[in-house]
Amino acid sequence: MQIIEQNTKISEALAKKFSHYHANVGDKYPEVVGSHCRPGSVIIDVGGGRSCAFVPQCNNSKIIAVDISAGELALNQDVQDRRVGDVTKYIPVGDRSVDVVASRFVAEHLRRTDLFIKEAYRVLRPGGFFITLFPNKRAPFTVINRVLPKKVGLQIAYALKPTAKEIGVFPAFYHLCSPDQFRKACLASGFSNVKVEVDYFQSSYFYFCLPLAAVSLCYEWMVSKLALEVLSSLVLVVATR
Repeated sequence: MQIIEQNTKISEALAKKFSHYHANVGDKYPEVVGSHCRPGSVIIDVGGGRSCAFVPQCNNSKIIAVDISAGELALNQDVQDRRVGDVTKYIPVGDRSVDVVASRFVAEHLRRTDLFIKEAYRVLRPGGFFITLFPNKRAPFTVINRVLPKKVGLQIAYALKPTAKEIGVFPAFYHLCSPDQFRKACLASGFSNVKVEVDYFQSSYFYFCLPLAAVSLCYEWMVSKLALEVLSSLVLVVATR
């Protein structure tokens, strides 16, 4: 374990020397949600579970946490309105009744992401925003996720990347989870002005092995310089109804 810790420390220091390391769209998610709400806005936090990531940025808005797990919602002390629901079937609010539908690391876990997109469109008021953050299905770490057996993948992910439990990398299906596919699905559901921002950094998954991390960092740097969003790691979408 000491060797892994040393590799991790050196790999992290090396990563900070690459320009793409500092462009983390995942960290921007709470601020992006906050910038699209106003006092009195009604926001659906899809996959709300145990906590809400953007409460400080939206403290004058009404936040409704929606999750498929009643047990997870029961632990959520960030919001008062908690509702159980499968967002691929029915988001438990009326038509055109909310201003923002937001989700973080949810889309990749859905077997039918297109149905979630259609539900988001249904519940949003005209001019409302659908904001979602998800990993790109074509990123190396998501490919590995799909190739490895579930139990093996869980053990490796949780051992080498502590934040994997927060992201919830398993089980994942990655249906429509690429910049181009998600954009097309949003437009097909009626959304307009679909803005996509991507992040290329993912080498923290490989920090345990310095040579592997170095190769990954060089790959990311090259892909980012070529602006190949199809090979990005994280995708942040803001679509307007």
